[in-house]
Amino acid sequence: MTQAAVLMRSLEDTCKELTWGGLLAWASRRTVIKGRRLQQKGMVNSLMSVREGRGLLAWVDAEEPFAVLVEMEIDGELCSSCTCNPMVSPCEHAVAALIEFIAHLQHKVPVPEAASNDPRFYLI
Repeated sequence: MTQAAVLMRSLEDTCKELTWGGLLAWASRRTVIKGRRLQQKGMVNSLMSVREGRGLLAWVDAEEPFAVLVEMEIDGELCSSCTCNPMVSPCEHAVAALIEFIAHLQHKVPVPEAASNDPRFYLI
C-alpha cells in the first residue's frame, strides 16, 4: 500500500477488515477478553468519530468512567489513549471501544462526529 493510500485509510476501513487475530496482534489476549466483556455488558457510551474518521472517542464505564481515544497513526497502525493511564497500551477500555465501533459498523449504526471541544480531548 502506498503512503498516500495509508494516509487516506480511515478507522472504519481498518475495522471492516479487522479479524480476531488482528485484534489479538494489537492487544494481549487477556486485554481483548476483558475489553470484550466490557463491551458486551454495555459499558461503552457516547461513541463518536474524530479527525475525519481517523479515530473515535468513547466513555467506558468500568470502575469509573474512562475517556478513550483510538486512532489510526500515519503509518496505518492503531494507537490508543485512555484516562485509566494504562501501564501497557492498549488497555481493555480501548479494546471495548474499538469492538463497540465494529458492532456499530456491522449493524450500520451511524457514529456521529465529536465536537472539537468535546471534554474527552482535554482529559486524554
